[in-house]
Amino acid sequence: MTNAVQTKKNAGGRKSRPVMLCALFLFLAGAAGALDFGMVLNQEAKASNEIAGSGKTVNPGFFYTPVLRPWVSGPLGSRLNLYLSGSLSFDYEKDRWRAPAALPQLDRSELTWLVSPALSFTLGRQHLEDPSTLAASGLFDGLSGNFSAGGGRFTAGAYYSGFLYKKQADILMTGRDQSGYAQAISSAADYFASRRVLASFKWENPGLGPSSSLALGLLGQFDLNEGDDRLHSQFFSYRFGQRLPGGFSIERAFSLGMEEKQGELFRVALAGLVRVNWLIPEGLDDRLGFRVVYSSHDFNERLGPFIPVNSLPQGQVFSPAIGSMVVFKLDYSLRILQTLSLGAEGSYFIRLDTQTFRDNGEPDALKDTGNFLGGEFFGTAFWTPLPDVALTFGGGAFFPRLGNAFIPEAKIRWKTVLGLILSF
Repeated sequence: MTNAVQTKKNAGGRKSRPVMLCALFLFLAGAAGALDFGMVLNQEAKASNEIAGSGKTVNPGFFYTPVLRPWVSGPLGSRLNLYLSGSLSFDYEKDRWRAPAALPQLDRSELTWLVSPALSFTLGRQHLEDPSTLAASGLFDGLSGNFSAGGGRFTAGAYYSGFLYKKQADILMTGRDQSGYAQAISSAADYFASRRVLASFKWENPGLGPSSSLALGLLGQFDLNEGDDRLHSQFFSYRFGQRLPGGFSIERAFSLGMEEKQGELFRVALAGLVRVNWLIPEGLDDRLGFRVVYSSHDFNERLGPFIPVNSLPQGQVFSPAIGSMVVFKLDYSLRILQTLSLGAEGSYFIRLDTQTFRDNGEPDALKDTGNFLGGEFFGTAFWTPLPDVALTFGGGAFFPRLGNAFIPEAKIRWKTVLGLILSF
């Protein structure tokens, strides 16, 4: 009887956590008159065909995700600034709500100490990004310091990923990470991301010259998970940007990584990107952009596939993470009115080998030969009729038959998305 009562109490405690989270935000807002607070309601409805099995069947589905995002912000004295934000999300997939129905998360939450105009320290859940944006980009828990001098800024920090929600962190560096990511949430252990410690050092100068910027960085990540496939890695990253006459700008970035697995020799990995933008002069308020991304593949015992900390998708519909591939992207954006913008983009994907490239959407449809994966086209519209209301609509498709890496029966993948954001 005692165990049954205790189980019931634990279940009630789990159900009350979202309510307690909201109450905490309201308490903090009321406890300090100088703090500002608000709420953002983000709703997304999506229709897409989810690939199943060998790729010979396609199951269209409807997905709906409402998210409540409370936030609190303001000074705590003359030198401390506080920002807290969280979210409570629900997810309807095809014909049922996700279990657990309510999923609480802590989003960006920082306490910043302004020691002087040139020196500050930040504690909490904060955004970390290497200069190239290829090795790591996302939220991590940690402590960082910023020092500005001579037109440049130096940032150093130590971070931990094990308290993040796994699908917020998107850390899929090893097979263990991938299996844990796919595991349904049945206990607290299933909620958290892969356990890794990161150390970051970055120097950036946005005004290196009259029309250029430079950023350099070192990033080390250390795998604290159990198992034989633990992976440690270090990255040196670089980004150089230039503004050119005629509305052109160009950005070049690369990341050089060293990866160590237990019982194996370390391997070197490379990734790089080039981005060119053109703000078209005169006429319409529009912009044309081109981007190419390269990431190394399993070349030999010393040069291996580039494995980033965060697996950021490289497409809107076809969304593999960077690694063993080349991606070309052409995009165009146009502001018709002050409140209405349109955008369109086209991407083409090429894998560099047939062993290490992964497609989680339709793995059985990939052939053992052929490197050209196919092309994707996607369009978006963004409308803000009021300052606190934003409506987005997007849709597109990936065409595997534009390449030779998928079987002939592989279906066209498509997705349409409607989003509404309300701020209070």
